[in-house]
Amino acid sequence: MRRACRGLRAWRVRKDPAQQRKERLEKELNRLGAQSDKLLDAYQEDLLGLVELRHRMPELRRRQAALQRELEGVTLQAMENSHLIELNSSLETFLKKVSRSSQTLDVVERQKIIRLIVKQIVVQADTLLIQHSIPLPGKSGTPSRPSYALCTRGHLARAGEYLSALRAGPLV
Repeated sequence: MRRACRGLRAWRVRKDPAQQRKERLEKELNRLGAQSDKLLDAYQEDLLGLVELRHRMPELRRRQAALQRELEGVTLQAMENSHLIELNSSLETFLKKVSRSSQTLDVVERQKIIRLIVKQIVVQADTLLIQHSIPLPGKSGTPSRPSYALCTRGHLARAGEYLSALRAGPLV
């Protein structure tokens, strides 16, 4: 019995702070809703005058609205955090796979990886900007991108011109 109680206490302590804040906000919103209902009941039973009701209700509603906005913010923040954790995990997995196989890949396979990652190359007067995108697993409905042989045309980009990743020529 004592172990169960300790385990329950430990579980409560380990709970996410954002989740704890969300639960406190929901509890406070429920409490304010109950207060509002009690005020309305008191008015309906002539225990509270209309002037007093009009005096108390706006403050309750303002507090409820503020708590609701805060709850939405906490919920959004929790969703963003879980998305970032998932993104970080996907990126780590992708990097491990690429680093594991980078030494054994032939030129064609390396080109496929570069085509998958590089989205756009911007040539400026003194810099070269490579915009990339790491594919995330689990995105349903996204068609796989076909593999094309590298273009061997000699088109060079002028300063500030966008150069498509498929026009870039051999990268290996």
